Amino acid sequence: MLTAPQEKYCQARARGLSQRQAYREAYPKSAKWKDSAVDSQACRLEALPKVSARLAELQEAAAKEAVASRAAVIDRMAALNAHSAKIAVEKARRGVIDKDAVKAMVDTSAKLLDVLPEERDNPGGALRVYDFGRLLGRAFVDVHRDIAEHAHEEYWFEGGRGSLKSSTIATEIVGGVTSAEGRNALCMRNRTNKLRTSVYAEIKKAARRMGVADEFTWGKSPLQTTHKPTGNVIYFFGADNINPEDSPLKGLTPEEGYIAYVWFEEASQFPGYNYIRNVKQTVLRGGGDLPTWTFLSYNPPISVNAWVNRESREPQDGRLVHRSHWTDAPREWLGDAFVAVAEALRKRNPKAYRHEYDGEATGTGANVIDPEIIEVRPITDEERDALDNISHGVDAGSVHPWVHMRVAYDVDEGVLWLLDEDTATGHDAHDTKTAPLLAERLEQFGEEDADLWCDSAAKGMILYYRQQGLNARKAYKQGVNSPAERVRWLNRLAKIVINPETCPMAAEQFPALEYVVTPAGDITETLPKVNDDTIDAVGYAASVWIRQGL
Repeated sequence: MLTAPQEKYCQARARGLSQRQAYREAYPKSAKWKDSAVDSQACRLEALPKVSARLAELQEAAAKEAVASRAAVIDRMAALNAHSAKIAVEKARRGVIDKDAVKAMVDTSAKLLDVLPEERDNPGGALRVYDFGRLLGRAFVDVHRDIAEHAHEEYWFEGGRGSLKSSTIATEIVGGVTSAEGRNALCMRNRTNKLRTSVYAEIKKAARRMGVADEFTWGKSPLQTTHKPTGNVIYFFGADNINPEDSPLKGLTPEEGYIAYVWFEEASQFPGYNYIRNVKQTVLRGGGDLPTWTFLSYNPPISVNAWVNRESREPQDGRLVHRSHWTDAPREWLGDAFVAVAEALRKRNPKAYRHEYDGEATGTGANVIDPEIIEVRPITDEERDALDNISHGVDAGSVHPWVHMRVAYDVDEGVLWLLDEDTATGHDAHDTKTAPLLAERLEQFGEEDADLWCDSAAKGMILYYRQQGLNARKAYKQGVNSPAERVRWLNRLAKIVINPETCPMAAEQFPALEYVVTPAGDITETLPKVNDDTIDAVGYAASVWIRQGL
């Protein structure tokens, strides 16, 4: 049961107020608080399960008001037409011509002819009307019409964070799948383990916004959802196998209908346009002359030479490239916290902002870390003495080197300092060797009680370290701490200072690490599996700051 202020907050959010506005309305005492304090409390409030559940309930109720059955709309138009005809006929019998009634009858007749589909256009369909004006951001109004008219077959949605690319595509797919029998959909990510928290979640959120979530069965094994009224299925697949001909996609055949929609989310992470084309050739069959839609959504990679950036610049028949920006989205959809983070990055690192939020390709190479923010030089004793926000990261070693990184973070200046490094290979990388090494080093630094943020997959190493009295902790690799997010955090920094004397491996790896390049020469956004040891260790050390949004 919600408290009265909590319910008031939820109702205010349902009316369209921002988090900050709703919190101040529900909790009047917060009127004198700083905006940052209000934002923080509002975020904590919405994180409560009962509050988030109530918000979802109100949102779904509001969404249902935005959905009208096509049949109901036609019925109302037909009733108006019949009423106008009755008035016109009755007056005509008395020798009176009612021009208004005649005009209304003619107008509604014409509109009815426009909206009543021919049988061949929607065999067995269940067309409905959605209020897309409430469901889409302003940047997508024209492209929605283009999609509805099937003016193009391939839609490339590019833009920075918060530009509503993914939510718009999910809305279009749900709208299409629920509107005509036989239209199935395929949603893809580059890895299967990313599906549930990305495209699957987006489709489910779209269905809730549109008020039709209860019309679907939401399966998790296999990962797919079925629209009960039409029988249409939305499938979710990862591109773990590079060759579509050897993947489960080759056997993907809907029981009814055909694959009408294909969505490549985070398209820049797929291994090139050849892969996209091969997937389409594999799954877009069986529909005859019926329409198909292909969607690619992505934040343009940093390098202008990345395959998706290069391909998007090449005009192609049947392709529409659409750009959107977070400033085109209703502010209340994004929340005040999102805007605050964006504006802070704009001030700290304009180049990172231009890439991450403006969706601009700001580089030319395949570098994982922007070379312009890397500064390899000796760190003076005076600079070391001024640093007190210190963290330790450990990357487990087996085939690759074991690495311990000691780093410091100047939050105000946005500067990460790589102070000290320890590495080991082969037998020296065994836990029984690295544990005493760490204990000795921590004692040298006077940081015996420091937390050691370790690769969460190295459970045996973490357990052994703890048994030896070290404060080993798991640095998780999901969500905000995923490898891709750690790289984004590093690129947001104003500067990364690396001491080559005490961190020789980091001084070599940070400037040299590049994204995977396909045999065809396409730059992807796939992180390499080699020569990333120090970057992983630094990422684990930084996880304590990343989680706090610093």
